[in-house]
Amino acid sequence: VKFPYDNSIKTIVIDPGHGSKDPGAIGYKKTKEKDITLIIAKKIKSIMKKELPDVKIILTRSTDKFVSLQARTKLANTKHADLFVSIHCNASKSKKAKGTEVYFYPLLKPLKRELWNLCRTQLYSNMKVEKKH
Repeated sequence: VKFPYDNSIKTIVIDPGHGSKDPGAIGYKKTKEKDITLIIAKKIKSIMKKELPDVKIILTRSTDKFVSLQARTKLANTKHADLFVSIHCNASKSKKAKGTEVYFYPLLKPLKRELWNLCRTQLYSNMKVEKKH
């Protein structure tokens, strides 16, 4: 994967949703959203660090700890993040439900949207999950 890059992207904050006392959605076999989002965030960080060595990649949490919504956004603002990616997983009682969702702020610059889409595609191919549009 060749990531788009220009000098406007200096810092990316990746936010694995939930954590500690907030498990998020509970899935099949009691899988907790907080654990899945942390695995995904670390994988994304690893991919981005290899592909974008000059960009600072920051996680809002790297362990199972609780971080308030205010603290997450404050970190992104304090670090002057050019891109903020908050990762969440849905749950369903239906075993047929699968896939992912990604939402963007409407004014996201095309380059940043392309950067995230390429990272997402790479992540999906490594984890063998399906995209939901």
